Amino acid sequence: MSVHYETQFTNVGGRVGESVAIDNTFKLEQPNEDGKMNPGSTNPEQLFAAALASCYNGAFLYHMEEAGKESEVKFIVTVYLEDDPNYEGTMRVRCECKVNAPQLTKEEIKDFLEKAQTTSPYTKMFKGGAILENVIE
Repeated sequence: MSVHYETQFTNVGGRVGESVAIDNTFKLEQPNEDGKMNPGSTNPEQLFAAALASCYNGAFLYHMEEAGKESEVKFIVTVYLEDDPNYEGTMRVRCECKVNAPQLTKEEIKDFLEKAQTTSPYTKMFKGGAILENVIE
């Protein structure tokens, strides 16, 4: 098995702390008390939405091209950080993906979404296809 890309962030202080890319090129901040972000800053949910949208759409486009279909395709991913009804006092992430592909039928869109879910590394996480390794230093 080969690794195709690797990146690393360091966090101290959890959600209200500081998260910095190992090469100091990127820093995460949290929304203020009003739920607003400082200009130019981002948070974990925004990064996840961007990653999911680009990866899922990329897989969708791959399968569309394999089928010889063409269309402009736009994915709009909304990430919700919400209370988890299964674990009192905790939160979970819920994602909603809206797809706009005007030159495709709804059946074609559904088919390409199903295929993309089996090939996109980010959508595989929702079905247990990710690996979390804990390393104690």
